[in-house]
Parts: sequence; structure tokens; C-alpha cells
Amino acid sequence: MATYEVKMGRPSGGSGTFVVTVHASTPDQARRTAEAQNPGYKAQSVYRLPYSN
Repeated sequence: MATYEVKMGRPSGGSGTFVVTVHASTPDQARRTAEAQNPGYKAQSVYRLPYSN
């Protein structure tokens, strides 16, 4: 599994954005996981973090 940062925001726009970190197999799974954990918010971008030990 990879680690992704997902930028979240209100579907209607606005300044209330934040970033969540999730572990997932694919970017789509990361987006769905972040949206499920934060009802009322939508994923705006998904970024895979580089691997590090």
C-alpha cells in the first residue's frame, strides 16, 4: 500500500480546505477513503507521497 495526501474541500467551493493522509492501493481508493471519512467534503486532489523508510 502507498501513502497518499488528499486535499479536501467543500463541493460548493470556499476557503475551508484541508489535507488528510491515507494508505491505499490506488489513487481512486485514496480519494474514496478520504471522502468516506469526511462527509460533506470532496477530494480536490490526490498526491502520492514518495517512499521513505
